[in-house]
Amino acid sequence: MFAILLTLTLCLGLVSAMAEEHEEVTLTFGSIWSSESEATRAPFLKTLEEFKEAYPWITVEVDWNEANAWKEKGDTLATQDAMPDVFYWNAGGILKEKVDMGQILPLNDYIDDDTMGRLMDGALASMTFDGQIYGLPYTNACSVMYCNKALFEANNVAIPETWDDVLAAVEAFKAAGVTPMIAGGSDRWPTNMLGDILLLRFAGDADLRKACFKEEGGTFLTDGMIAGAQALRDLVDAGAFPDDVAALTRDESEVPWHNGEVAMYVMGQWEAGNLGTEVPATTMYREIFKQHHYGVGSAMAMFIVAECLVFTVLLNWVFRERDARPGKELARL
Repeated sequence: MFAILLTLTLCLGLVSAMAEEHEEVTLTFGSIWSSESEATRAPFLKTLEEFKEAYPWITVEVDWNEANAWKEKGDTLATQDAMPDVFYWNAGGILKEKVDMGQILPLNDYIDDDTMGRLMDGALASMTFDGQIYGLPYTNACSVMYCNKALFEANNVAIPETWDDVLAAVEAFKAAGVTPMIAGGSDRWPTNMLGDILLLRFAGDADLRKACFKEEGGTFLTDGMIAGAQALRDLVDAGAFPDDVAALTRDESEVPWHNGEVAMYVMGQWEAGNLGTEVPATTMYREIFKQHHYGVGSAMAMFIVAECLVFTVLLNWVFRERDARPGKELARL
């Protein structure tokens, strides 16, 4: 789950007490939308302008970062007790690390009933610890498998409806000389996203949450977890990805996809905003991994495994050269 801690919307409430005096205020904001191609950049800039119009005496200094660079920078700033006033951060376990460091302000006293009323049930679950709310979500997102309909039709391949269908499509496209799938492996989170979906579907919501939040009995070594990891390895072994997938950034991986050279692409729902008529790849997209009910309905909940060390190790294992891999007993990782 992704969240913005102390969102600009929340800041409206935080500074309302200053409105009568109109004292000059400067807020620093740590953003991950530095790239012009980021689908979230435009709505963020629009919100920022609306904020400035409503509160002209408040200056917001935005520190623009790329997502992966911000993770490293944020970790460094946290150790120096120098985090921005408002910043983007992943929720779940890695947010709790910052909470435990005393870096995050509890928001319970600042969130009014109107704000709470605009949030879907359970949206704060992965940002709440011991009854204290430490972040607000900025979107409700899901992972989507996008399919290049033109390539599917040209090669007489059926749009997948099941996991077996996905594997069959990979085999068919490989035989036809078409790249079945692509991902930005060097950025990690795109491949983590696909792995997260598989773990969620094979292991189930309850076991996944126990493992990620280190609850009693939580482990990444259940049969379902191992089966989900094996499914990702099966994709790699089937040749679903190009040989250099582990070296590609997300932006690099999207070039052949947008050029209509790749059959399937797993990405967040925000990718739909990039798919206009000028993009030859996109005549349709389809959510193959059916939307999962999380019980708590948390925003972007299927991404919470992405930063777990065990899963990072797992991905290194999955994309390693075949002859250098260990056996199938993932429990020994």
